[in-house]
Amino acid sequence: RQIRYYTRKSIEIECVVDSVLEENAHDILCSALVDDCIERGKSIKQGGAKYDWVSGLQVGIANLGNSLAAVRKLVFDQGAIGQQQLATALADDFAGLDGEQL
Repeated sequence: RQIRYYTRKSIEIECVVDSVLEENAHDILCSALVDDCIERGKSIKQGGAKYDWVSGLQVGIANLGNSLAAVRKLVFDQGAIGQQQLATALADDFAGLDGEQL
């Protein structure tokens, strides 16, 4: 019940925030990180993005935490991959021979 409650509240809050942003701010940082905004020369709230949807803050924090925990475990704790191997994979956007198998 708690997850359902907070999910609904999160959606309500996101709707209010979106309405306020549409009227008062163009969310430049978000627009710089979303496909099509720069190419179209418009912010996400001005119709620059193909899809005007960005995950809520709580999702980004969880993804960041999971990513950092995975790096710590695989690189520093287990030594399964080296720092240089990870840096190369990131620079190549995981497009090397191993791809996402890294």
